[in-house]
Amino acid sequence: MSLVQPKNRQAFRYLYLLQSDGIGTQYSYISQLLDYAMKTDCKVIVDCRKMAFFLGWGVSCEEVELNKVFSFDTDRVIYSLAEIDRILCEQADQVLGVRFCREKFDPKELNMPYVMAEDLLSNVGIEGTCVLQRKLNLVGEHEKKFQQYQQIVTSSIGVHARLGNGEQHKGPDKPRMNIAWERFFAAMDAQQDESFFLCTDTPSFLEACINRYGDKVISMDRFRPPENCGPGHNTWSVYDEGKKADYIEARNQVGPYRMMGDALVEMFLLGDCKRLICNQSAFTHYARVCRKVEAMVLDGCEKSSNKNRSWPKASYHKN
Repeated sequence: MSLVQPKNRQAFRYLYLLQSDGIGTQYSYISQLLDYAMKTDCKVIVDCRKMAFFLGWGVSCEEVELNKVFSFDTDRVIYSLAEIDRILCEQADQVLGVRFCREKFDPKELNMPYVMAEDLLSNVGIEGTCVLQRKLNLVGEHEKKFQQYQQIVTSSIGVHARLGNGEQHKGPDKPRMNIAWERFFAAMDAQQDESFFLCTDTPSFLEACINRYGDKVISMDRFRPPENCGPGHNTWSVYDEGKKADYIEARNQVGPYRMMGDALVEMFLLGDCKRLICNQSAFTHYARVCRKVEAMVLDGCEKSSNKNRSWPKASYHKN
């Protein structure tokens, strides 16, 4: 399908998110589309079948199970699979695909006209990436789990270590994950008498933190992929077939719905921490940008130091 020119975009009633990614990135993408939709009187289609938790696993997505994880408190977001299928069948000419990333993208594979988000959303500011706040709600056991940990984390420092867990994208093109553990330790050591709400994709880092800080470490009871099996929301990042088999066996015990729910719970809990230590990751976008949690962000340059670093207000800019 062809790229739609600006003058023709007002003819479309629905914006269809054409991007599969981690939960933090999805949150930002959907927020931006919703911000645009509210200003232009259209609606956003969020087809969870295209999300990494399902598309990346090669498993089906069931609406009844999705409704046990979350709900949208706005009629401008359409996520009912039956309603999406009806629109794609009966109103296909009113659906505009929106793509956020040009990488690994072949327009010929699309069955709808599309637009690049950088063109469509040029007037959406940083506040537009947080429009989902108070419009995306946890449901059932996931809401209960959030409430179980919420009071604990409000007096803790959040630590989010996105280290890859063997993800093959880790390397020169992904310096944000090439963070020496000692840099996290240096930042955590400086916080005397503080507890840490620790979120990480790497089991060995969690174990090292527990060995170092003992019961000062709080971690959520959740499924984690085995060591060197990637971040959890896909399998394509793990090329070792043996490791991939271990991961598939382990994940089948919990399924994609619990993994998605746990990811949302952790993301929201980081937003309730009193401060944050993290490396670059969209998973902390909600905490740093939407909840404005003070953050020490460790970059991927190993020459930089955390010694005597203060807790500045995070500064943000639109890429």
